[in-house]
Amino acid sequence: GLPILSMREKVLVITPTLGRSSHLEATIKSVERRGSVLYHVLIAPSAEVPQLMRRFPSLAIFPESGGKGIYRAIDEVLSILGEHFEWFGWINDDDTLEDGFARVIDRSTTSAADILFGQVHFIDRSGRACMTVPIAKSLALCQACARVGHVPFTQQGCLIRTAAYRRVNGFDLRLQLAA
Repeated sequence: GLPILSMREKVLVITPTLGRSSHLEATIKSVERRGSVLYHVLIAPSAEVPQLMRRFPSLAIFPESGGKGIYRAIDEVLSILGEHFEWFGWINDDDTLEDGFARVIDRSTTSAADILFGQVHFIDRSGRACMTVPIAKSLALCQACARVGHVPFTQQGCLIRTAAYRRVNGFDLRLQLAA
């Protein structure tokens, strides 16, 4: 069983993976460096779960139920664990959480907001940071993006309050570029 009895004060971090990313270990280590305030889980195709469990025995690893995309996989984990965490976020298996993410975590303890944003550093195939993606700081730009069905920030690097996620019945898988 999963040690979830005292998780209310922690943040759930989900990594959807196909299990073959050469950067997965770096992703996992970047989450581990944030400390015990984060509870990190992987979700992967069923065929990949055994080898991932051997490679990363300290992580909870969930089998996905059909390969229907990243947001469906996140939905699956949240249907199992979401009620045990006030906040959740996710990171792709080829990205890393950097030191600035600690500020987002710190804000989660006092903020009344339902979504907290941080910047994301995308990495190239060699593992080097190739660009930083900030959130859109202009309300007009945010509104213009939303009107055409685009979300004006990257969702990796943000934390979402699970109560807000439940209020909107999870992700809207019809949206372009984000859910």
